[in-house]
Amino acid sequence: MNKKSITLTIAAGTAGVALLAGGTTFALWRSSAGFDAGTVTNAAFAITVPDTDYTASWVGTAGTPSADYTNLVPGDTVENTAEVSVSLSGDATGTLDLTGIGTGSDVATDLGDAGLSGTAYIVPAADASGFDPSSASDVANSVAIVDLLTGDVPSTLVGGVALPDGVTSSYAVTAQSTGTYDAVIVLNSPSTATDASTAGKSVDLSQLGFELQQTPSGS
Repeated sequence: MNKKSITLTIAAGTAGVALLAGGTTFALWRSSAGFDAGTVTNAAFAITVPDTDYTASWVGTAGTPSADYTNLVPGDTVENTAEVSVSLSGDATGTLDLTGIGTGSDVATDLGDAGLSGTAYIVPAADASGFDPSSASDVANSVAIVDLLTGDVPSTLVGGVALPDGVTSSYAVTAQSTGTYDAVIVLNSPSTATDASTAGKSVDLSQLGFELQQTPSGS
């Protein structure tokens, strides 16, 4: 009797092991706690043209200010200003450039055909009022100066004014640079111009624009 009882007990234990090996589930104690890791937000990075109704207004040595200047003659200089607001925050950095210019652009082609030179001065808006490209002190306020024909820093300026030390063709901006800037566009017809084929030629500047390009972090 006792031997039979022992045999049955062993058999039952073996069956139990088989059930466990077959994937039977059972509860385990578990406890959890959360923590506030805060939030991560991208830096602000944008440019806008404040005046949505912007209309070009050329001012020069002949005629009256207008969107389309038609009285340019050798020796004349005309000037127009466009405004842009730059907004960066945190560690964001970038470069502010004038677009639609440089070798191969329609603007450069038109300038060449018309026998004109063209220069853009990027200056803080506070320094743009009454900007005179023949004034060394005004030009010294420029944060960037670019030749519309080449897209590079010009080799010479109107009136023979010297280039400010360290000036480049684009403006390196940071969060501390946030603000409003003006692109003062200056076109000049050399007083020594003698090529009659340039008479009546036009320069279409409708393709000009601004671009703010991010500088990769760590570069």
